[in-house]
Parts: sequence; structure tokens; C-alpha cells
Amino acid sequence: DEVALVDYKMKLWRGITKKEAPAIRTGIEAVLARFPDSVEGHLLLAEVAYDAEDYAASSRAAARALELDPK
Repeated sequence: DEVALVDYKMKLWRGITKKEAPAIRTGIEAVLARFPDSVEGHLLLAEVAYDAEDYAASSRAAARALELDPK
């Protein structure tokens, strides 16, 4: 899952616009469909949803990441 997410991670680190967020979000969701227990994937989903100003989805993704790894 980490390898499948690296491109999205780099784009988010670089910074994205609200307009770019939907395509990146779709890609991350596709990876999560294959790796539903990926903490990294849910953290990235939380970040991209936040960038898209979808705060409810961002909160859900962050909560799922914490559920998977509460440390």
C-alpha cells in the first residue's frame, strides 16, 4: 500500500489546489479499495478531503486511521 500511495503523498507534500483535489482523492480511494486497512491511505485521504474543504470526509478518514492505529 505504501508504494501505491507514494505519488499521492508527494503531490500532497508539494501542495495541491482545491481543483486538483478530486482527482487525487479518487486515486487514493482506489488504493484504499485494495488496501482498506492502510493507515497511511486514510491519513492521505483525510488530508486531500481537507484540501477539498470536505471537512466531514476528512474527519471520517482521520478517525478511521486512528481506529486502525491508535498509537
